[in-house]
Amino acid sequence: MASPSPIDDLTYDLVTVLQNKAEALEAYDKHLRDADDDEIVKLFSELRREDERHVRLLKQALVRRLDQDAHLDEEDEIDGDDAPAPDDDYDDYDDEDVVERSNDLVIEQLHSIATELEPSTSRAAPLQRRGETQRRT
Repeated sequence: MASPSPIDDLTYDLVTVLQNKAEALEAYDKHLRDADDDEIVKLFSELRREDERHVRLLKQALVRRLDQDAHLDEEDEIDGDDAPAPDDDYDDYDDEDVVERSNDLVIEQLHSIATELEPSTSRAAPLQRRGETQRRT
Protein backbone atom coordinates (compact mmCIF):
# COMPACT_ATOMS: atom_id res chain seq x y z
CA MET A 1 0.00 0.00 0.00
CA ALA A 2 1.49 3.33 -1.04
CA SER A 3 1.66 5.96 1.65
CA PRO A 4 -0.54 9.01 1.08
CA SER A 5 1.12 12.25 0.08
CA PRO A 6 1.39 14.81 2.86
CA ILE A 7 0.52 17.51 0.29
CA ASP A 8 -2.65 17.51 -1.77
CA ASP A 9 -2.50 18.22 -5.51
CA LEU A 10 -3.76 21.80 -5.30
CA THR A 11 -1.23 22.77 -2.63
CA TYR A 12 1.52 21.11 -4.65
CA ASP A 13 0.42 23.06 -7.74
CA LEU A 14 0.52 26.34 -5.80
CA VAL A 15 4.04 25.58 -4.58
CA THR A 16 5.17 24.61 -8.09
CA VAL A 17 3.79 27.75 -9.73
CA LEU A 18 5.22 29.89 -6.92
CA GLN A 19 8.63 28.33 -7.45
CA ASN A 20 8.44 28.91 -11.21
CA LYS A 21 7.49 32.56 -10.73
CA ALA A 22 10.31 33.06 -8.19
CA GLU A 23 12.80 31.57 -10.65
CA ALA A 24 11.41 33.86 -13.36
CA LEU A 25 12.14 36.88 -11.14
CA GLU A 26 15.78 35.82 -10.99
CA ALA A 27 15.84 35.32 -14.76
CA TYR A 28 14.43 38.82 -15.31
CA ASP A 29 17.26 40.22 -13.21
CA LYS A 30 19.76 38.64 -15.59
CA HIS A 31 17.82 39.73 -18.67
CA LEU A 32 17.66 43.29 -17.37
CA ARG A 33 21.42 43.31 -16.85
CA ASP A 34 21.97 41.99 -20.38
CA ALA A 35 19.45 44.21 -22.17
CA ASP A 36 20.95 47.11 -24.08
CA ASP A 37 17.70 48.33 -25.61
CA ASP A 38 15.58 50.76 -23.58
CA GLU A 39 12.35 49.35 -25.00
CA ILE A 40 13.33 45.80 -24.00
CA VAL A 41 14.42 46.99 -20.54
CA LYS A 42 11.01 48.59 -20.12
CA LEU A 43 9.28 45.38 -21.26
CA PHE A 44 11.32 43.14 -18.94
CA SER A 45 10.75 45.55 -16.05
CA GLU A 46 7.00 45.48 -16.63
CA LEU A 47 6.93 41.69 -16.88
CA ARG A 48 9.00 41.40 -13.72
CA ARG A 49 6.59 43.68 -11.81
CA GLU A 50 3.67 41.51 -12.96
CA ASP A 51 5.45 38.37 -11.79
CA GLU A 52 6.21 40.03 -8.43
CA ARG A 53 2.47 40.66 -8.08
CA HIS A 54 1.77 37.04 -9.04
CA VAL A 55 4.27 35.84 -6.41
CA ARG A 56 2.48 37.89 -3.74
CA LEU A 57 -0.92 36.47 -4.79
CA LEU A 58 0.40 32.91 -4.88
CA LYS A 59 1.98 33.32 -1.45
CA GLN A 60 -1.29 34.59 -0.01
CA ALA A 61 -3.20 31.69 -1.57
CA LEU A 62 -0.63 29.19 -0.30
CA VAL A 63 -0.73 30.56 3.24
CA ARG A 64 -4.55 30.40 3.22
CA ARG A 65 -4.41 26.86 1.89
CA LEU A 66 -1.87 25.73 4.50
CA ASP A 67 -3.86 27.35 7.29
CA GLN A 68 -7.01 25.57 6.09
CA ASP A 69 -5.15 22.25 5.92
CA ALA A 70 -3.72 22.75 9.40
CA HIS A 71 -7.17 23.62 10.74
CA LEU A 72 -8.69 20.51 9.11
CA ASP A 73 -5.90 18.34 10.53
CA GLU A 74 -6.61 19.72 14.01
CA GLU A 75 -10.33 18.95 13.63
CA ASP A 76 -9.52 15.39 12.53
CA GLU A 77 -7.33 14.91 15.60
CA ILE A 78 -10.09 16.21 17.88
CA ASP A 79 -12.75 14.05 16.22
CA GLY A 80 -10.46 11.04 16.10
CA ASP A 81 -11.18 10.62 12.38
CA ASP A 82 -7.54 9.96 11.59
CA ALA A 83 -7.17 7.19 14.14
CA PRO A 84 -6.94 3.77 12.50
CA ALA A 85 -9.46 1.12 13.30
CA PRO A 86 -7.88 -1.74 15.27
CA ASP A 87 -8.21 -4.18 12.35
CA ASP A 88 -6.93 -1.75 9.65
CA ASP A 89 -3.64 -2.70 8.00
CA TYR A 90 -1.08 0.09 8.45
CA ASP A 91 2.07 -1.83 7.61
CA ASP A 92 3.52 1.21 5.81
CA TYR A 93 3.64 3.20 9.06
CA ASP A 94 5.60 2.31 12.13
CA ASP A 95 4.09 5.21 14.01
CA GLU A 96 1.23 7.57 13.15
CA ASP A 97 3.08 10.36 14.91
CA VAL A 98 5.73 10.20 12.19
CA VAL A 99 3.10 11.05 9.59
CA GLU A 100 1.67 13.88 11.70
CA ARG A 101 5.13 15.33 12.34
CA SER A 102 5.89 15.02 8.64
CA ASN A 103 2.76 17.00 7.75
CA ASP A 104 3.60 19.66 10.34
CA LEU A 105 7.15 19.90 9.00
CA VAL A 106 5.92 20.30 5.42
CA ILE A 107 3.56 23.09 6.50
CA GLU A 108 6.36 24.85 8.41
CA GLN A 109 8.70 24.55 5.43
CA LEU A 110 6.10 25.92 3.03
CA HIS A 111 5.44 28.88 5.34
CA SER A 112 9.19 29.47 5.45
CA ILE A 113 9.48 29.26 1.66
CA ALA A 114 6.60 31.69 1.22
CA THR A 115 8.29 34.14 3.59
CA GLU A 116 11.67 33.83 1.86
CA LEU A 117 10.15 34.43 -1.56
CA GLU A 118 9.01 37.93 -0.62
CA PRO A 119 10.45 40.13 -3.37
CA SER A 120 12.93 42.56 -1.89
CA THR A 121 12.60 46.24 -2.63
CA SER A 122 16.16 46.36 -3.92
CA ARG A 123 15.31 43.85 -6.63
CA ALA A 124 12.14 45.64 -7.63
CA ALA A 125 14.04 48.53 -9.21
CA PRO A 126 15.39 47.92 -12.70
CA LEU A 127 18.99 46.79 -12.61
CA GLN A 128 21.71 48.71 -14.36
CA ARG A 129 24.79 47.55 -16.20
CA ARG A 130 28.12 48.01 -14.49
CA GLY A 131 29.47 51.49 -15.01
CA GLU A 132 26.13 52.94 -16.16
CA THR A 133 23.97 55.39 -14.32
CA GLN A 134 20.38 54.41 -13.65
CA ARG A 135 18.08 54.94 -16.62
CA ARG A 136 14.95 56.99 -16.27
CA THR A 137 11.80 55.40 -17.64
